[in-house]
Amino acid sequence: MSGKKLWSGPSLGFLRLPMLAMALTAPATSVYLTFGTTYQIAGPGVIGSFALGAGLALLVMLSYAELGSLVPGAGGDYALASQTVGVGAGRVVGGVFLLKGALLPAVLVTTAAAYLHDGCPGIPVVASAAGMLLVIVGLTLVDLDRVSRLVSALVAIELAGFGWFVLRSLQLIERKAPHAFAGLGIPRHPVAILAAAVPILYSLNGPQGVLYYREEIRDRPQTYGRAVVTVALVTICVELVGFVLGVLAVSATGGSAPGLLPLLAVISGEGSGPPSGSLLLASVIVGLFNAALATVMSYGRVYFAMARNELRRSGLRRLLTCTDRRGAPAASLAIVGVLNLVSLLLFPVQRLIVLLGSLVMVVFGIISLGALLMRRKFSRPPYRMPGWPWPPILALVGLMALLPFIPVSELVVMAGVIALSLLWPR
Repeated sequence: MSGKKLWSGPSLGFLRLPMLAMALTAPATSVYLTFGTTYQIAGPGVIGSFALGAGLALLVMLSYAELGSLVPGAGGDYALASQTVGVGAGRVVGGVFLLKGALLPAVLVTTAAAYLHDGCPGIPVVASAAGMLLVIVGLTLVDLDRVSRLVSALVAIELAGFGWFVLRSLQLIERKAPHAFAGLGIPRHPVAILAAAVPILYSLNGPQGVLYYREEIRDRPQTYGRAVVTVALVTICVELVGFVLGVLAVSATGGSAPGLLPLLAVISGEGSGPPSGSLLLASVIVGLFNAALATVMSYGRVYFAMARNELRRSGLRRLLTCTDRRGAPAASLAIVGVLNLVSLLLFPVQRLIVLLGSLVMVVFGIISLGALLMRRKFSRPPYRMPGWPWPPILALVGLMALLPFIPVSELVVMAGVIALSLLWPR
């Protein structure tokens, strides 16, 4: 991924390029992953939380789309922050990604392994999660053109499984109506809507994933902006359907959405039974595995860009910026996999949704600020967001309004990451 290889790779076009980001957002499996956490906070009012989070995420994605069409370097969020707001902002975003990159794939594969254990109790969670990580690292070293085809196929399987989930949910709701609509949208507490919007931002983060590959593929600059907005809209629509049906299904059965797999548990408990329950479970596992694969692929490229820009000449810099013959950051990809292997062996990684959402807010705020500053230099970017400057301004206001609803422990972690990123010697 050196300057000589800029745009020298394959052209993925307007189909496979968004699929890489769809895998990163994993819209269907994001519903399964975050619904239980957010429902416990806001109850049926989680629909309002989703509307708030979706509105904020879409405003920020418009900023990503415009900036992504301007900044051609690898590193995604890190590169955008560094070149628009400044080196300090880039280092903060880099610090956030260092932490997220060492945890997020472990969260995804551990959750997938837990679902697999639910279906096959004889398969141990940690061992299967570690096996998935090893397979993922191997796949990230495959030619980007070929692995993008695999990612696209897995996204199709995930969405097909989600379609089956929608059908089963509608059948359940029809049998239980009008009980399913009792209390629809009513929060447990008025401020709970705001509190639940924080982890929802985590589930909506990722359409900007198309920008992580800008030094390895050769597509037109405006294609990236359009792809970011397209993926954001698809993600919001899929997750909105999932959240609404989740609330209706829980209301219909009088449940409280407990456990790792709340929505699937509700449906399978109401007579979906095998093989439909097994097929649905398999699609969830596929979606989580694919999300972990896309996350390692993208975060490895962020690590590469950070090492190239932030580290002095050293053995670590030479290692992290080592590329294979196609220009892919092979060493950084492997290191992301190793860090996550350590995380899933040492830490309880499944309960990190709120923290991940809080860290996303830091990055979203910096990107929104960058979109305001960049127009001073470039009045006509290849992709222009509609309604500028209101999308980044409204995004900043909304993000600041959510700050009081972040738990103190997460705020401490956020402050620590920011401080260490700014103070760490270059």
